[in-house]
Amino acid sequence: MLKVRTEELEDRVEPLMAGAIARPRYYGSNVLIALIAPAVYVLIAGLVIATLASNADIGVDFGDAILQAVATIPAVWTVIAVSVAVIGARPAVPLAAWVGVLASFVLTLLGPTFKLWDWVLAISPFWQIPNVTDSDADGWGLVWISLVTLFFLLVGFAGFRRRDLARQ
Repeated sequence: MLKVRTEELEDRVEPLMAGAIARPRYYGSNVLIALIAPAVYVLIAGLVIATLASNADIGVDFGDAILQAVATIPAVWTVIAVSVAVIGARPAVPLAAWVGVLASFVLTLLGPTFKLWDWVLAISPFWQIPNVTDSDADGWGLVWISLVTLFFLLVGFAGFRRRDLARQ
């Protein structure tokens, strides 16, 4: 999403907006790429892990590994949606677009090491991903992070629609 801000600062967006492309369409196309590309990468990684795990005979089924990769995608989208909201609403602080990535990294990887409380760890969208191999896997975490993702996307689109280009 930072590419959108770079394009603005280099005066490449205004000529597009002067033509037939509307703001929501321009921003939406960039957001779509930002959401689809990581989803494809997660699926490719899941396919590789599923293939290796099923061939290694370690008790992980091919289908379970693929399902776990699919269950991870909404959490990735939540991190991206934070940057969509920042670049859309407050592009003057592009460094804040990395807040979602940094918070997820610290909470997911370092949080358990430092024995942080569960409510703190639950801030990370990756904490909400259920283990699909469990017989009682709870999908409510995915529902909640999907709602948070939708909220951040709406904030980003509303902000981009209202603000001046390359002035903030």
